Amino acid sequence: MKDVRRGDSVAVFNNSRRARSSFARVDVVVRIARDTSTQSPLVSLGNGADGHLTITARHPVFVDGRWVTAAAAAAAADAKTAPTCADVVSDCVYNFVLEASPSGRQPVVVGGVACATWGHETKGDAIIEHAFYGNRARVLANLRGLPMVDGVVQVAGCVRDRNTNEVVGLI
Repeated sequence: MKDVRRGDSVAVFNNSRRARSSFARVDVVVRIARDTSTQSPLVSLGNGADGHLTITARHPVFVDGRWVTAAAAAAAADAKTAPTCADVVSDCVYNFVLEASPSGRQPVVVGGVACATWGHETKGDAIIEHAFYGNRARVLANLRGLPMVDGVVQVAGCVRDRNTNEVVGLI
């Protein structure tokens, strides 16, 4: 993930049985710093053959036809979707904003696991729907003001609403 840059094609989940493989272009690559002394360990999921996905515990992943948190996927006994899981410590994670496509913004596939990208515009499911992370226009507007190193936007943290504690911006 750390080597992906804007314009690169990444594998995306396609729910159509007719499609052999699908790809989407990356519009924005984001590196999110993490304080390992205060933040929870990351979860590692994957099928082994395709590597693994290291992700925050609350990040939405698509498993068995539905959205669940990565923590729930790790806890699941289904050997097809999460045969390996472990707690991982890392000082950063990466995410993408994908370019718009005729078929929408599908989840990116990492290590055989489909996971949500920022600005996905998915609605109607409490696990993935998010007023900020799910809104492409809001995410892109917020990322424009943040520093960039080697084509990767650097995020130091998030801004939360005082009343709801929901993420409403990035810093």
